[in-house]
This record gives sequence, structure tokens and C-alpha cells, in this order.
Amino acid sequence: MGRYGGEEFIVVTMNTDIRQTLNMLERLRDIVKGRIFDFNGVQIRLTFSAGVANTHEPELEMTVEALIRKADQRLYLAKQQGRDRIVCESPTPGTPSSCPEGHQATF
Repeated sequence: MGRYGGEEFIVVTMNTDIRQTLNMLERLRDIVKGRIFDFNGVQIRLTFSAGVANTHEPELEMTVEALIRKADQRLYLAKQQGRDRIVCESPTPGTPSSCPEGHQATF
């Protein structure tokens, strides 16, 4: 895990399937969601949104740049859909989802 930009972090997992990755991200989301941060006497709650791309998606070019680009697109979908969620797929109409329920982008 490392900081990737302003408020964005990147997580790279090795030898994990999509369910293991989502479980790890859900645990992180729960930790962030459960904390109250104090800044100059003001209590602040944060949300945690994530976009996930993995090397088992047949339509993805398997370069680091392509994986980051796809994860970033999904992060923005998660934010557009209300934040505080994890999106691992942008479904194509008529194709079955490879993501567990609750992690697909909805349109």
C-alpha cells in the first residue's frame, strides 16, 4: 500500500483472488468508517471508496498502466454512486459478472 496521489492510495496484492482482495478492502473500509478524527476540535468522519482491477479480466491489457487506469475508472464510479463503496467491475450489458454481489457498478 502506498500513497498514489492527493487523497488516493494504491494497493497491490499478490497471489490473491478477487474475493480475498475485496475482503481485505472491506476490512479497511470498516476501519476507516468506524473512526472519528478530531481536527481542531471538529469531529470528522471519512468514507472509503475503491476501484479494483485484476489480472484475470480477459478484456484488460495486462500492463501496470492499464490496471491502474481501470481501477481509477472504477474508483470514480464508486464515488459517483454515493461513495463509501468498492467497485470491482464495470459491467457490460448482457455479460455475467465476475464480481461478488454488491461490488458491481450500477447504471
